[in-house]
Amino acid sequence: MVNRDRLEYGNPRTSLWDVAPLPAPYVLFLDPCGACNFSCKFCPCNNSDFKAAERHERMSMELFHKILDDLEQFPERVKVINLYGFGEPLLHPNYIEMAREIKQRGFCRELRCTTNGFLLTPERCRGLVNAGVDMVRISVEALNAEDYKRICGVKMDYDKFVEQIHYLYEISRGTNTKVSLKTLNVALKDDADANRFYDIYEPISDYTYIQDTTQAWSEFDAYVPEGNYEAGNIGDMMDEDKICSFPLTNMAIHSNGSVGCCPQDWKFATEYGNVKNQPLLDIWNSRKLKNFSIAHLMGNRRKIPYCKDCDVCVSNDDVRAHAEEIIGRLRKSM
Repeated sequence: MVNRDRLEYGNPRTSLWDVAPLPAPYVLFLDPCGACNFSCKFCPCNNSDFKAAERHERMSMELFHKILDDLEQFPERVKVINLYGFGEPLLHPNYIEMAREIKQRGFCRELRCTTNGFLLTPERCRGLVNAGVDMVRISVEALNAEDYKRICGVKMDYDKFVEQIHYLYEISRGTNTKVSLKTLNVALKDDADANRFYDIYEPISDYTYIQDTTQAWSEFDAYVPEGNYEAGNIGDMMDEDKICSFPLTNMAIHSNGSVGCCPQDWKFATEYGNVKNQPLLDIWNSRKLKNFSIAHLMGNRRKIPYCKDCDVCVSNDDVRAHAEEIIGRLRKSM
């Protein structure tokens, strides 16, 4: 197994048990577009008919501005806004405008974009950097055009794809924008493929890493080929009794306005409000979210219908030793 990973490292963290419940989410996933131009076999986006019309909406600018106005009501600003979610964000025609406004109005410490990179034209690359996006993470799904067609169902000019990423990297030098390249082990067969991935992308990125495919999308079978390459260091399985802290720290807003706890929740199963008809601060402070958080803190993850099949180690904070204390504070705040 090859390991040449250059990993993304987060900012210093405050112990969650000292501050929960939070006055504002640490991380906001704001999805501009639930549709995608790829049909990757490991992703439910275009491989399930479940509420497809709702999942594939593009967020209206009216709703986007309502969300930003609501964010101004929080007593603290969000630390990280991920301007992406369940689809390909660059399909939204106003994506650069959205990113620029978030940065200009100072809604977060860091703004991030994750994209499949197919739409990274020179104009969009310049737009992302000029808007001040702090990190552009590109998911590399294969190492050649043939495998892109097989895995993602898309016709790809692979040399052009690499050139576009190279261009983004070059124009981001001397700016705050970092470029991150990651691939899943489903794209690789052996160490030779892993080395090829690093050889192509290490020179044109700030971070480069391989991620194991796990059961990231509950109620959807992940595509893992027989004899698949094992990265082994990222995407570890969650401990059986570990408590997911996402309900305490994260907010995910779908492109249709649905607000949920989890950025992996493609089925709206953890929804606890809709920003179309509720203030975002009220949603964050809702009894429904607090009860959901308490259910996790009580160790009931395997009893929660959508969460029971999730095996992704999503929690940066291990709150098991402090669960009762946090439960007490949540109940007191109801």
